[in-house]
Amino acid sequence: MGGASSQSISVPDETLTTKQAAQFLHLSPTTLETWRSRKEAPRFVRVGRRRVLYLKTDLPAFLHKSVALVRDMRGALAMRDILTGWSRAVRRHKDS
Repeated sequence: MGGASSQSISVPDETLTTKQAAQFLHLSPTTLETWRSRKEAPRFVRVGRRRVLYLKTDLPAFLHKSVALVRDMRGALAMRDILTGWSRAVRRHKDS
C-alpha cells in the first residue's frame, strides 16, 4: 500500500508561540522573528510551514547569554572610548 500516512507529533506542554516567547523575553514578536531569520533567536521548532514553537525552558538560558553579550559589548565600547580619549590626549600633547 503506497498511500501517504498521517503522523501525529507530540508537542511538549511547555512550548510557547512566537507571541508568547516574545512576551516572556520582553520583545516584540517582530524582533523575535527578525532574530530568528538571522539565526540569533533562541532554539525553536518549526511545525508545518508556519507554526514556530519555543521551549519555555530554553528562554532563561537565552536571556542569560544575551545579557552577558551586552555586558561584553559595553565593556568593549568603554575600552574603545578610553583608548580613543587616550589617543586624542597623546596627539594634543605632541601638537603642543
